[in-house]
Amino acid sequence: MIKAVRKHFAFKILIAFFLVAILSGVIQATIMNISIESTYEKHIGKLLANEGLQSGQGGQSGNRGSLLFENFKAAVNKSLLFSSIAAFVIAGISSILISRQITKPLRSITGASQEIAKGNYNQRVQLNTDNEDELAHLGHSFNRMAE
Repeated sequence: MIKAVRKHFAFKILIAFFLVAILSGVIQATIMNISIESTYEKHIGKLLANEGLQSGQGGQSGNRGSLLFENFKAAVNKSLLFSSIAAFVIAGISSILISRQITKPLRSITGASQEIAKGNYNQRVQLNTDNEDELAHLGHSFNRMAE
C-alpha cells in the first residue's frame, strides 16, 4: 500500500484531502466539546434556572437539570458524528474526482513520453485549450520539445 502511494501522485493528493477532512473533523469535535457546556448554560441553562432545574438548586430538580445536560451533550455528539461521516463521504468523493482531474494531464504527458521513448516521434500531448495552468504549460513545453 505504501509503495502504491509513493508511486502514484493521485494517491498522494487523495490522502492529503482525506487528512484535511479528518483533521477538520477532529478540530470541529474538539472545539464543540470544549464549548458545549458554556453554550448549554447560555441558552438552555437560563431557561432551566427560571424553572428551578439548575444543578445548583439541589434535590430532584438538580438531578433533572444534570440529566438534561448529559442528554443534550449526547444528542449533539450523535449529530456531530453523523454530520462528520456525511462530510467525510462527500469529501472522499470530491477528492477522488479532483485528484483524477489533476492527474489526467500528467498521465497524458507520461504516455506521450513513453511513446517518444519507443521511437514514435510524432506523439503529442492532447491539451485542453480552456486551461492555462502549470500542467497546460508543461504540456505545451513537452510538445515543443518533441518537435
